[in-house]
Amino acid sequence: MENEKNMNDKVVYAEATTEERGPTVGAWKILIVDDEHEVHDVTKLALADVVFDGKPIEFIDAYSGKEAEELILTHPDLAIILLDVVMEDDETGLRVVEFIRKTANRHCVRIILRTGQPGHAPERNVVINYDINDYKAKTELTAQKLLTSIISALRAYDHLNIIEANQVEIRGLYSELTEYSGNLEKMVEDRTQELVDLNANLERLVQEKSKLLVRQEKSAIVGRLLQGFVHNLRSPLTAIRGISYLIHVEAARRSDEVINERSLKIDEICKGMNAMMERLMAKSRMDQVDLRKPININNLIKNELELLEAHSVFKNQIHKEYIFDESLPDIPLVYSDISQVLHNLIHNAMDAMFGIDNPKLTIRTRQNETLVYIDVVDTGCGITENEIELIFDPFYTTKPAEGDGGEETDKPTGTGLGLHTCLGLLKSVGGRITVESQSDHGSVFTVNLPKVDSGLGTESGGPDF
Repeated sequence: MENEKNMNDKVVYAEATTEERGPTVGAWKILIVDDEHEVHDVTKLALADVVFDGKPIEFIDAYSGKEAEELILTHPDLAIILLDVVMEDDETGLRVVEFIRKTANRHCVRIILRTGQPGHAPERNVVINYDINDYKAKTELTAQKLLTSIISALRAYDHLNIIEANQVEIRGLYSELTEYSGNLEKMVEDRTQELVDLNANLERLVQEKSKLLVRQEKSAIVGRLLQGFVHNLRSPLTAIRGISYLIHVEAARRSDEVINERSLKIDEICKGMNAMMERLMAKSRMDQVDLRKPININNLIKNELELLEAHSVFKNQIHKEYIFDESLPDIPLVYSDISQVLHNLIHNAMDAMFGIDNPKLTIRTRQNETLVYIDVVDTGCGITENEIELIFDPFYTTKPAEGDGGEETDKPTGTGLGLHTCLGLLKSVGGRITVESQSDHGSVFTVNLPKVDSGLGTESGGPDF
C-alpha cells in the first residue's frame, strides 16, 4: 500500500486536449514496438495524460524490429521500450532485446516485453535468458496494470541514471586523484632534487666565500708586509743614491768618464727601483679599498703590465702588443676588482700559450657610445665550442689541479675559479665577459664595462693610475 501511495504522489494526469502532441523537451521517451497499429493507439490512450516527476511522456512508434533498431540508435535517451515479441517472425522481439543490450550497449533503458502469443515465447525461458525488466501478456495488461508497470519502470530508469551519473563522476574524480597523485609524486621528486641541488650550491658557495675571504686576508697581509718591505728598502736606496752622487762628483773632478757613467747607471737603477716600489705601494693601497673611484682604464692596465714585467715568462718569452684608445673616459670602479679580472685573463692567456712557438699577447682598449672594452688576445691553443659553454662554471678547468704533476713539468695548473671570479667581480658594475675562440687558433676575451657618470656614488681625488 505504501509503494502504491508513493507512486500516486508523483503521477499527475494532465488536462484533456484534442491537439496532436509533438516532441516534448524534458519528457520521458517511450518507444512502442508493435506491428499492430491498434496496440499503439490503445497504449497512447491509456498513458496520454500521465505526468511523472514533473515530466510528461513522449511516444515514439516502431512497427518492425528493423525500424525499432534504427530508432534505438537515433534516441539514446529512451526510458522505456514496450516491445512486442512476435512481429516479422516468432523471435523478432527477442533479437531486438539482444540488439539493445549488446549491440547498442544500452543498459539503463527499461524493456517491457508484451506478447499476444505466450506459447511462442514462454515467460520462464524469456525472463531467465534475456535481460528484460517485465513480461506481460497483452490480454492481461489492463490500463491500470500498464500504468503500474510504466511508473515502476520510469522510477527504476531514473534511479539507474542517477547511479550512472554518480559512477561517471566518481570515475572522473578517481582519474583526477590518480593524476594528481602522480603529479604530487613528481613534484615531491622535483622539489627534493631542487633541495639537493640548492644544498650542493650552498656548500659550493660557502667554499668559494671561504676561499675568497682567505685570499682577501692574504692580500691584506701581503699589503702590510709589502709596506714594511718598501719602507725598509727606501733607506738603503737613499744611501746608495747618495754614495752614487758622491762618486759622480769625484769622478767629474777627476775627469773619469767610466766611473761617472757607472755612477749614473746606479742612480738610474735606484730611481727605477723607487718607481717600482711606488707602484707596488699604490696598488697595495688600492687593493685594500672596496669603494668605487674614477679609474682611467688605460692607466690601470699600464700600471699592471709594468708590475707583470717582474714575471720572467711574461717579460722574456712572450711578445706583447698594446693598443690603447687614449680618449677613454674615467669609469667609477673598484680598482682591485678590475686589477684581478685583468690578471686572471692575462694569466689564462699565458697558460693557453704554454709550449706554443712565438706566443703573442695583445691588450687592446676601445669604446662605443655606451661601453668600454678591454680585449685580451692570445695565440694559444684555443677553446672548443663545447668547452666555451663550461669555462665560466665554478671549478671547471682543463688544466691539472695543483699537486697533480703540474709543478714538476712546469705545466700550468688551475682551480677552475678564475673566470667564474671575473664574472662575480664584474657583475656589481653591470660588466660582463664575451669569448671568441677557435681550437688551435687562440682566443679573444673581451671585458665589457658600461660607461657611467664618474660622480655617481663614487669617491674622487684618489690616485690616477
